[in-house]
This record gives sequence, C-alpha cells and structure tokens, in this order.
Amino acid sequence: MSYEFVLIGGAFAVRRTDVMRGAPELHETPRVWHRLAEEWWQALYFGAAH
Repeated sequence: MSYEFVLIGGAFAVRRTDVMRGAPELHETPRVWHRLAEEWWQALYFGAAH
C-alpha cells in the first residue's frame, strides 16, 4: 500500500494505491484546497487519520 499527496488540475488530494490483492486499486480523497489536503496528509503521516 502506498500513499501520495497529489496536485490534480489545480486542486489537491491524498491518493492510496492498494496492490495487496492483485490488480492495483486506487482510492482518492475529494479534491480540495491545499490547506485541507495538507491537514489530511499530516493526519495520515502522524497516524491520526480516521
């Protein structure tokens, strides 16, 4: 499993790629302003994401 902080068309998101079960599965947060995406990324990084 891997995570990415991505910029897509002027908005930001956090993307998770799950390759544990064969074919890769992509999951992505809604595209939002940088500040909110950064909060989500930090929560993930520090183990506080829900």
